[in-house]
Amino acid sequence: MNRLERFFGEWVIKHRAIIILFSVIIVGAAGSGLRHLGFDNDYRAFFNEHNPELIAFNEIENTYTKSDNVFIVIAPKTGDVFAPKILGLIEEMTQDAWQMPYSRRVDSLQNFQNTYAEDDDLIVEDLYEEAGDLSADDIKRIKKVAETDPLLFNGFGLSFSFSFFHLF
Repeated sequence: MNRLERFFGEWVIKHRAIIILFSVIIVGAAGSGLRHLGFDNDYRAFFNEHNPELIAFNEIENTYTKSDNVFIVIAPKTGDVFAPKILGLIEEMTQDAWQMPYSRRVDSLQNFQNTYAEDDDLIVEDLYEEAGDLSADDIKRIKKVAETDPLLFNGFGLSFSFSFFHLF
């Protein structure tokens, strides 16, 4: 070890309290800006207000519609979404969601447009209605459709959403 390294090591040991104090002050000063750190998920943050594409997009939204989505996740404690009580809750929430102001579209397990063929006819209907009247066979059918249809089952679990589109 050369002389400079030894001198520096001895100086650090001798003045350790001052070094620790200044280190804490420097870290505190540097960390104080963290309160201003945040995530803005609005893509408008990437464009200035005079950007022609952003101006055109804002005009389209103001003329036609702006879409905002609300996702309501139902995770029963029993873990079984296909229990009659939970299916009834989904049905009730779907009906209530239609009554929310500015709602344009409501997607859920209950009103999923189930399509199947019967002879030469193509039948399109809600996946289920009147959850209180469902039989065990009906619930099995609902579960089978929900777990096999790629629009409902994304490989990680069931995905339901209630979407609302607002006009401003």
